[in-house]
This record gives sequence, structure tokens and C-alpha cells, in this order.
Amino acid sequence: MKTKLLHLLIVATAITLVSCSTGVVPMGRDTYMISGSSPGLIGSGSVRAKLLRQADEWCRKRGLVMVPVNFSGHDAVVGGQWANAEVTFRAIPPSDPENARPNYERSPDHHEMITIQQR
Repeated sequence: MKTKLLHLLIVATAITLVSCSTGVVPMGRDTYMISGSSPGLIGSGSVRAKLLRQADEWCRKRGLVMVPVNFSGHDAVVGGQWANAEVTFRAIPPSDPENARPNYERSPDHHEMITIQQR
């Protein structure tokens, strides 16, 4: 009985911890950040995708468009760190000129940082 209770507690904790997120944090005019991490042997791309969906949903609820500015992340390390990612974005009206097709470029000094240039 104690073993089953312990396993149930471990599973409940793991489910709770899957993809912890800061929520949307303001960083200046129309600019926001959201970061998160996830246990297990996953890549930062999975965390980043979840954060981008959360940012997009946050913007849509306000009638705005989410425009990524940059993002970074690190994959999980066995016995070390969880996979994590950070996304910086702008929340703008659909008619804003910055609502354009982005061009993604890796930062030359940091292989995990990706900068988005608007066309």
C-alpha cells in the first residue's frame, strides 16, 4: 500500500512539473517574455513550441498578434539540467506594420540563440 501511494505521489509530482512556465512577463512597450522548463530527456524545441503556443494564446485572447523577437534554450542533460527555453515576443494589433513575415537567424556567438529579423 505504501509503495502504491509513493508511486502515485511521484507520478502526480512529475505531471505537475512537466513544463513549468513563468507565464507572460512584461519587458517594455508591447514586448513580453515567457520562459519554461520540462523534466525528462527532451529537447529545448519541445519546450519552445509549448511556450510559443502559450504566447500566441495570450495574444489572441487580447485581440493581438504574437510576433517573436528571439528565443533561446538548452536541451536536457542527464543528471544535470532540465530542458529549458525562453521566448521574447511582441503583442501587436493585426494591422501593425511589424506584423510581417519573420526571418530567423542563429546568433553567431551563441548557437542556441535565434534572432528574428522582420522583413
